[in-house]
Amino acid sequence: MTIEQAIRLINCTGISVTNPTAWADLGAGTGIFTKALASLIAPGSKILAVDADSSALRQINLPETVRLRREVQDFTKIELEPASLDGLLMANSLHFVKDKQSFLKRTSGFLMDQGTILIVEYDMTKSNPWVPYPVSFDELGKIFISTLGLRIRKIAETPSLYRRGMIYGSWARLDRDS
Repeated sequence: MTIEQAIRLINCTGISVTNPTAWADLGAGTGIFTKALASLIAPGSKILAVDADSSALRQINLPETVRLRREVQDFTKIELEPASLDGLLMANSLHFVKDKQSFLKRTSGFLMDQGTILIVEYDMTKSNPWVPYPVSFDELGKIFISTLGLRIRKIAETPSLYRRGMIYGSWARLDRDS
């Protein structure tokens, strides 16, 4: 995937380009989407990149205007301060989570009021060795409604290089003020 494709999949109105924000990229890998996010957020922002692969995390380099913190850890077990983030990014990582409802409910607690969740996934329903617990866009919509009471919106999609299906980018914003 190119950086331009990654940017297109996550570029939405849920990202503040004027005020510094704090984000976590759960399952960051080598950071293509971390870099895409860094290109969209305001200078002075922070990104916590979480992945179990330390060599992958070392490959992430961001512009000096965005502070990067790397954390070597299984992203499914991450514990952060409640209401400490403006946004969560999960790009091609949610398909490693079996119990998506519990995971999303727990991790949404890390978000401040009006926090944004960005998810990029393969739009498929059948598992394979690389995507053990797939989540189609339709299924993700049902999970978000039943678990968080939120409507997920599709940002964009692009053909997958590995399968005949599509990869979608989506977002939702918490609304705890209402």
